[in-house]
Amino acid sequence: MAIRLRKLLVVQPDRRAVPCRAVAIAVIDNAYAGRYEAKLDALIEAREEPGTLLGKRCVEAIGIAPGEAQSYGKGGDRRRGARART
Repeated sequence: MAIRLRKLLVVQPDRRAVPCRAVAIAVIDNAYAGRYEAKLDALIEAREEPGTLLGKRCVEAIGIAPGEAQSYGKGGDRRRGARART
């Protein structure tokens, strides 16, 4: 299953703040709209690509090297946020 992004937004409240922060927000198409689906495994597995994209957009907005980013989901942490590799 591929996740289709409908909208992507990166917000950086204050570029002068230390540490500098940014958040990326995505609106996705709901592949399960209009029907019940007991297992969401396909959606969960497909989250890596958009999660990576969101992380990259934040890093670009802040202007740091990818390895310097501190983010939820980094390294595959499944308890918080989407899986992101920055």
